[in-house]
Amino acid sequence: MTYSFVTSGAAVQATYNSVLIAVCGGYVYLGYSQPVAQLIRALGQTAGPPLSTTNIVSIAIINQHAYIVDGVNGIIDVDLLSASVIPYVVTTGTAPVTPTLAANWRGRLMLNASTNPQNLYASRVSNPYDWNFSALDSAAAFVDDPAAAGKIGEPITALIPYTDDYFIIGASHSMFMYQGDPAAGGTNTIISQNMGVVGKDAWAIDPEGTLYYIATGGLFSVRPIWEFYRPPENLTKTKYNQFFQFLNPGTQIISLVWDADLHYLHMFVSPIGGATQGLSLIYDSRKGGLWPQQFPANIGPSASCFYLANNDPNQRAIFLGGFDGYIRRFILGAANSTVFDDDGTAINAFVTLGPISPFPGASLLTGLTIDLGELGPNQPEPNVINQIDDFTGDGTTETFTLSQLPEPGPIVVTVGGRTIYPAPDPTDYFTGDGSTTDFNLSYTAINDTMTATVNAISIPQQALPATTQTDDFTGDGSTTSFNLSNDAFNPTMVATVNSITVPRTTVNPPAAGFFLAEGDVIQFGAAPVSGAAIVVQYCLGSITPNPGYFFPVDNAILFGTAPANGAAIVVNYDTMEEEYGPVTEYTIVTNTITFDNPPGSGDPILVDYYYNLTTTNFWNAVATIDSGPDAFSVTEGTPHSTYSVNMPTDRRQKCFRQRLRGRWFTLTIGNNVDNTYFSFESAIAEFDQAGRQRTIR
Repeated sequence: MTYSFVTSGAAVQATYNSVLIAVCGGYVYLGYSQPVAQLIRALGQTAGPPLSTTNIVSIAIINQHAYIVDGVNGIIDVDLLSASVIPYVVTTGTAPVTPTLAANWRGRLMLNASTNPQNLYASRVSNPYDWNFSALDSAAAFVDDPAAAGKIGEPITALIPYTDDYFIIGASHSMFMYQGDPAAGGTNTIISQNMGVVGKDAWAIDPEGTLYYIATGGLFSVRPIWEFYRPPENLTKTKYNQFFQFLNPGTQIISLVWDADLHYLHMFVSPIGGATQGLSLIYDSRKGGLWPQQFPANIGPSASCFYLANNDPNQRAIFLGGFDGYIRRFILGAANSTVFDDDGTAINAFVTLGPISPFPGASLLTGLTIDLGELGPNQPEPNVINQIDDFTGDGTTETFTLSQLPEPGPIVVTVGGRTIYPAPDPTDYFTGDGSTTDFNLSYTAINDTMTATVNAISIPQQALPATTQTDDFTGDGSTTSFNLSNDAFNPTMVATVNSITVPRTTVNPPAAGFFLAEGDVIQFGAAPVSGAAIVVQYCLGSITPNPGYFFPVDNAILFGTAPANGAAIVVNYDTMEEEYGPVTEYTIVTNTITFDNPPGSGDPILVDYYYNLTTTNFWNAVATIDSGPDAFSVTEGTPHSTYSVNMPTDRRQKCFRQRLRGRWFTLTIGNNVDNTYFSFESAIAEFDQAGRQRTIR
């Protein structure tokens, strides 16, 4: 992945569903939390990636559609309900050409355009397809140059929908704000004519309504609403100013995310392309402190967002999109605040105080107290950590050694992109309630291998009915999806291409074979060749088995008679994945995984599991005094076993004396030891010069 963009929004469905939207390699991916957590490639992208593989994208969500722009391909329309990329069709007027920024304000699709980057374009309210700028009603589309009267505006760099009443426009060196809808008599107010916003995501809003943004010259905050107005304030002009002086939006991806749990503002900065590491920054809103943080180059991040799954405060996280195609998260919340593992890579965590000049001349450091903070009171014992091991098949090896000893719990294994299940084949258990006739299985079944008992009495499987509907199509060499004339009963579907049977799969999108999408669409993994005769036979989707029998339905079982209330239901079956490769199952003994057959040569193998982290040192802090030629350091580290989680106010201190021959010193406290916990509270230094005492905290 060259760039990724991650954002989130809510699609209003039967159950609340937070949709995560990501762009990777030019393709759109959607993450749904209901009915199961999954990330899928959106349908409708069979002709290739609809977006640029190099440009950074911008996304707006309106009426359960996502509108994505990249400055090259116009407006990409994603239907979040059908998880499909669909054609964007303007109904009236002319939409801006190749926009680079998108936002939703008051139900309007707000855009700029690469051809006139100083202009702001707004669609009709609640109609992102209406761009008729000649209409005069209060909901009509409009175009505006928000610059001061008589001036040609600067290129717009950020669109900030602050509230329904306020919309902020960041330009390269200026900021403006709409108060009320301009088409309904709203006003355009100048916030600043001396500073702008450095990038489309270089802003964030905290729960109190404070807008933070990076402008030329530092990190600023402002509260633009007049009832609670607070003018723009440079929060960093006396702190680490050089960090902001060297920011370059032409070569760096800059994004801000507010951390509501820790009251932090994350300022992520990554070089475009991810070839080298970036240097990011954290701002603590409570103390006003700043400190840098750095991630490996492949992690970036290339994009970031705050994600709230299912509108549930207990399922929240900051997501980072990486240049390697992965989405990672910070673990937030009180229950997770003491997860200490760094996945085996030591992370440098240091706090530097100074330089400090205690007296004009040489002085004596008479004491230094370093307060290393509290041990997290909720640290779990043991600490269970997620691990993913990857291997590559060679066509002969069946057994592979895992890097850790798996803990009991969920394990996900894939070979060549196919999910492999543990031996023996699955057995599912259900309890009848007297009315339910269909039960969802844990895995996708091979239908003719399914057996079922109710209260230990075998229930016969009714033979699937003969196909009653036939649809004929002709391949054109590029089309992979074909609309059926009716909804199909999936297990009865049979498809042939030039009289050759194509296997049915439950994988979407299918890598091979065909898949039934949306009940009346058959989708092939590969486009049938031009002129190919395609025949699809199936039964209509409304059939049910006779009383006393059951139908197997891939990932469910359908009874003709509802099992009685309290009835014990047992269903055995083989998994569907066994039809598509030599590897059908695995066993794990200690830290080795063995497949029933060797994975094919070159097949990627992923094993996702949990292990118990045995940590020998949760405290490892290094304090360094740097005073020119007399620099020295001390180390304070104690095994975790000597600490009690019932003593959250426990402190570990180190005091020493050192003569300062120079006029300054810096104090650095931190660690870079793998799987250790570091917490810093404060430092107090005491000095003496010719009987004069001075304490610096």
